[in-house]
Amino acid sequence: MLVFICVLAGAFLLQYLLTFRQMQSFTRYYRLLRKDGSRAAIGRFAGKLHAGAVVIFAIDGDGTIRDGALMQGVTVFARFRPYDLFNGMRVGELTEADCRERRLSYSAAKAVTDAMYTYRKVMNGEEIPVPPSPLAAAAGKIGAAAKRVTGRGRLEDKAV
Repeated sequence: MLVFICVLAGAFLLQYLLTFRQMQSFTRYYRLLRKDGSRAAIGRFAGKLHAGAVVIFAIDGDGTIRDGALMQGVTVFARFRPYDLFNGMRVGELTEADCRERRLSYSAAKAVTDAMYTYRKVMNGEEIPVPPSPLAAAAGKIGAAAKRVTGRGRLEDKAV
């Protein structure tokens, strides 16, 4: 039993360290892209059955992409790499056709279009919704299933 606990603790520690290194990669590229005063447009796609992707674009005052970085992969071993396929384009005008034209993977295309939508929302003064954590999403699904099973939460069951 003690061996199992030690292996589990070791695996947890290794996961933490690799995730920390991945976040350092994000921070390094974010600072690098923003060091000359540029703003950043960030898009992400959390792949559940696909590889996930995060894209960071350094943009100037009118939304033109000056430089970029992309991280794409399934594991914590994924790191950011320079990404200049969209340099010179305006982030708010990117389309899915631009992604197809550059033959991007599914997850990279989703991250690029997310960066475009996020940029548009920020420029329009809208708030960016924060997605629930995996634990909160699972709890919400379990709660919804429990309501369906017990019948609680339906209007006809509530006193008017």
